[in-house]
Order: sequence, then C-alpha cells, then structure tokens
Amino acid sequence: MEFAFKELTVDELSSEKVKRLYHYWNQRRGERLYPSEGSIQLADIPDVEPYLMFARITYPPFFIRYGHIGVQITHFYGRNLSGQYLQDIFDGPMLRHFEVPHRIAMTRPLPLLGVEVWSGTKVTYEWGIFPLSDNGVHINCNLVIEDYSGLNRSELPDFDYKQQ
Repeated sequence: MEFAFKELTVDELSSEKVKRLYHYWNQRRGERLYPSEGSIQLADIPDVEPYLMFARITYPPFFIRYGHIGVQITHFYGRNLSGQYLQDIFDGPMLRHFEVPHRIAMTRPLPLLGVEVWSGTKVTYEWGIFPLSDNGVHINCNLVIEDYSGLNRSELPDFDYKQQ
C-alpha cells in the first residue's frame, strides 16, 4: 500500500469540517501570523472536536508529540495516540508520510490543506494542518483535523505500528 496526499486550496475542499476549522483558525489569529494554542477553545468548535488532534512540535531535533486526540481520530487509528511521539508510533515510509506534511506546514504562513489517498484501498479523506505559535512567530504546535466522515472503519487497513 502506498500513501500519498494532494494539496488543496480552501476553495477546493469539500469537507465542511475542514472549512469550518480554517475559518475558525483565521478568526482566532486576528492580526497575528498564527494563533496560539491557548486561543483555540474546543468548546467553540464542538462539531469538529472529535476530528482534531494537537501535535506539539519540538526542533531541533524535529519531534511530534500528540496532545489532545479527538474520539474519531482514536477510532480511525484503532488506539489512543495521546501523549505519544509520532517517531515512537511509526517508522520507515509510514513515519515519513505523516511527518512530511507537518514539516511543510511549518514553512508557510497559512494552513496546509489536503486530501489523503491510499492506493489499494477505499481510503480517501480531507485534512488540514493549522500552525499554532505561543509567541506569534515560531510554530510550536500544529492543530490537525482529519475528516473521516465518509469512511467505514472496517474498510481501513491495519496500521503497521512500530514494535515497542
């Protein structure tokens, strides 16, 4: 199975959840380049919260540690990723596949939006990575949404998790 994503513009999105988060992120940042993690209030966006995760970023070296994980994310991955490092969950091509969009999102002032396509499966879903910064300049967290609304968990492949 190969993993790939295609970058989308906000106008190309079909997911109302990803669009909603895009507009909320813009509203929360105001005049700043990025909103802070503390400015994101999950109570403001209860309809998208189950599809959200906070990915805290440290660099150098580059590490991603998951904070809050919505229930739909946990259901999709078949386990709770909260408190874990991406680099401890996956390795090889799977690690690179999930790490690369975070790296790309950190190089631009706007969210990275895309559609996920996994060859040999029916998996297709839209997502967004929204940079957050406590000081308004350096990104220290990404707010991630993955909209699985049209997917059935039974159609998903088993993830090749890194052996602990």
